[in-house]
Amino acid sequence: MGRRVLSQARARVELANAIFEYIEGFYNHHRCHSVLDYMSPLQFETTHPSSPISSPASP
Repeated sequence: MGRRVLSQARARVELANAIFEYIEGFYNHHRCHSVLDYMSPLQFETTHPSSPISSPASP
């Protein structure tokens, strides 16, 4: 039973790592963001190389 639990734990860690790599490595860089005028971060950076994104005004 100990090996099975260890194997399941390793599988969960590998799955969590794969999900993290997908989200951080691909999804967040390619999906469109409304704050970037519906461009991906990569598109925005190539179109506006030195334009900082301003924060909403505080009340």
